[in-house]
Amino acid sequence: MKPPAWLRELHRQWQSARGARAQQASRSFLRAWENLLDDAGVTSADERLVAEREAIALEKEGRLKLVRHRYRKYRIEKIALPLESEVWLTSLFGGKVGSERLERSFAILRQNCARLHLRYPQEWVALCNHIQMSWETGETCRPFSWRHPELVERAFDSLFALTSKDWRPGIRERIASELLGWGSKGIEERRAELDAALVLMFGEPFSLESLGLVGTLSRVIVQGPLVIHFADGSSHDTSSLQGPATITHADLLRATHATTAAARLLSIENEKSTFADACTANREGDTLLLATSYPTAATLRLLELLSEELPHFHFGDTDVSGYAILNALRQRSPRPVHPFLMVWEDDVASKALSEYDQRLLPALLESDLLEDCREQLERIKYAGRKGRFEQERYGIPELPTWPFWRASAPFRKFPLCSHNPEDVF
Repeated sequence: MKPPAWLRELHRQWQSARGARAQQASRSFLRAWENLLDDAGVTSADERLVAEREAIALEKEGRLKLVRHRYRKYRIEKIALPLESEVWLTSLFGGKVGSERLERSFAILRQNCARLHLRYPQEWVALCNHIQMSWETGETCRPFSWRHPELVERAFDSLFALTSKDWRPGIRERIASELLGWGSKGIEERRAELDAALVLMFGEPFSLESLGLVGTLSRVIVQGPLVIHFADGSSHDTSSLQGPATITHADLLRATHATTAAARLLSIENEKSTFADACTANREGDTLLLATSYPTAATLRLLELLSEELPHFHFGDTDVSGYAILNALRQRSPRPVHPFLMVWEDDVASKALSEYDQRLLPALLESDLLEDCREQLERIKYAGRKGRFEQERYGIPELPTWPFWRASAPFRKFPLCSHNPEDVF
């Protein structure tokens, strides 16, 4: 049976790093799973699911080891090749990777540097310069991996075509995909590639929805008292529900306004863990809970429908991405968004900042919208590592009502909010 593309890429990277060594290494060969898939050209969601099943099967055979997320065990973070499996891997493959791929990728890069982007000329030039500097130091630049010239060419062409059009706000992704000539599912198949390319191009989180495109399943998940009012006098009331409720973007577009008996709105980044725990604790219903990471069209529409007088707090991870989400909410929300329990905590054993973090951090430090969080961002930059950033570090809520988590818990001594903590209570 022919080895899968990701396993071939793992062998190539191992060969490049260790294949020429006379002495055996002292530890397993470790690679980030998502980056490995990108380097292998495994970009579609279906292909990644197949790759995950293949990796799990090899782990059961004892060939590989998978390092999973600390809390989300279903999520693979890294893949390791044990020392005892190196003979097995090398027996599957042979030969070396030539320099033609890098040469071909640079030729494609030069062609795109000469392109004139009418809508975002400065961003396009900055993108090309960043990729060139990365390649010259031997680094890959997701999703522009010089090891796969054909994917580099597709990534450039896709990004250029997508960002060159002035999309009508609210256009469906599948319609936009047809207009681009990619077929109805072309954008879905390129989503991981496009999301990564947009971040590189704009230097900050920049989603397809930021361009005006809307997915077919755009919706919000809320818990607590909420009434959506429509022009015909009808309404949709979630107040009697104890669990989370889902409201589609289509229904929110029909609504004229939304009301709530809650005293505040608390948006929470991690839907499957922290948001679910908060829903269980929100027994009195005096808080409207909203699950959101980067704000979608549905999220923004709900924020628009609610009264601007409703205080809005956001509880997110305190890594670079978490503060980027807070920044995105503040950019587009009609009301102030106060950080809740968002104080960075160092951990010397944590991972170093990723290339994505390092590219995003300067823009966040310069953002006027994050002036109250600048101290936290400076601490992250100085440490050069992610720290203990996940929301789950606070554990299960101890209080049956707002603010749910005790500020005086033994494992936490920081204020509930990184500014104006008295407003929380």
